[in-house]
Amino acid sequence: MQLHMGIRKEGDVLRLKALDGCSDAELAQMLRTTGIEIVVGPMEGGRSRIGIRAPKGFSLKVERLRKCQSTEDYLASPKH
Repeated sequence: MQLHMGIRKEGDVLRLKALDGCSDAELAQMLRTTGIEIVVGPMEGGRSRIGIRAPKGFSLKVERLRKCQSTEDYLASPKH
């Protein structure tokens, strides 16, 4: 398992992707047996501490939203 901890604010997107070479069957097995844990801490000044624990077969990227002013806009968009 790998652990990612960080302070995130509105507009940050955390994207989990399977690493290259990971088959659909391996991905399904990892999700069934290990899963992914996401812990969100309390909000303070528009920021929250987030912890993500995922199998080593996943990569994690943090990126800013593009062309969106708020998470409401991002979540309403079918293009992500």
